Amino acid sequence: MPILCYALEEGHGWTLYDLADRLAVKGWQAPAYTLPKNLQDVVIQRIVVRADFSHALADSFLKDLDQTIAYLETNNQNAKGNTTYGFIH
Repeated sequence: MPILCYALEEGHGWTLYDLADRLAVKGWQAPAYTLPKNLQDVVIQRIVVRADFSHALADSFLKDLDQTIAYLETNNQNAKGNTTYGFIH
């Protein structure tokens, strides 16, 4: 399975945790988390592309991603002070 991992360059008023939370509202699971020991200051986001991920689904994800980033940029969402993230099972 193809996996895409990336970090967000500094200077945004929001984090990858904010992006993951907003994408989850739209039904996407794109978790953000810190790297292991010695790199724990680096936050990444991971997207796993399943075998049944169609072109139409990719278009839908990219549309939701663009809308989510625009929302975060416009509303300057910021996670300062909120360090509790993750999925609850």
